[in-house]
Amino acid sequence: MDALYLETNSIIQQVHQGLAQLENMSDQATAATLETAIVEQLKTVVANCDQLDLMCENQPMNRRKYAKQLVEQLRYDCDHVKVALSGIQNRLLMAWKQKSEREELLSRRFTPNESTCIYLDDAAAVHNYKLRSVHKNVDNMIDTGRSVLENLRSQGFSLKGLRTKLLDIGNSLGLSGTVMQFIERRSDEDMKILYVGMFVTLLVMYLFYRLWRG
Repeated sequence: MDALYLETNSIIQQVHQGLAQLENMSDQATAATLETAIVEQLKTVVANCDQLDLMCENQPMNRRKYAKQLVEQLRYDCDHVKVALSGIQNRLLMAWKQKSEREELLSRRFTPNESTCIYLDDAAAVHNYKLRSVHKNVDNMIDTGRSVLENLRSQGFSLKGLRTKLLDIGNSLGLSGTVMQFIERRSDEDMKILYVGMFVTLLVMYLFYRLWRG
């Protein structure tokens, strides 16, 4: 058992050295070869630990507990090495990918009239399109409201001028007080309708703005 334990522990030390070499490798083919060797060594360690577990059962009672602790330590070291290997593999893959992208970018030739295409993520493109549509609709709504207010304002001035003219005409024609009151009351009602229309228009624009922002 002692010989197998020492052999297994030696393999783990070799694996640690291999990981240190692997982390600094820049050649992908050489790194792949070393990775394969490390994986095979770890398989050997696992097989040896299984065999050592069986040997522990044949040890005397006073040594059995200590022998099991040694095997558990070997398994712990093996699991730790597996995690380290996985992390190194991920870092190497990322580094090689970035290197390949840089080389491809540097080797690419650009012509003066070459068209440049930018491909956006589908979700981002849809989101941007919707935002532009909303902004356009809001602008149209504001323009429409502005036009309505301008029309209402001009109508207000027209109504005031019309009222004055009607009163002048009525006075010149000598219309009765009842007719003049009717004309004046009708003019006041028209002004109220005008102000109500302006208020409703502003209220609709405000509610639409709150709904859009909310």
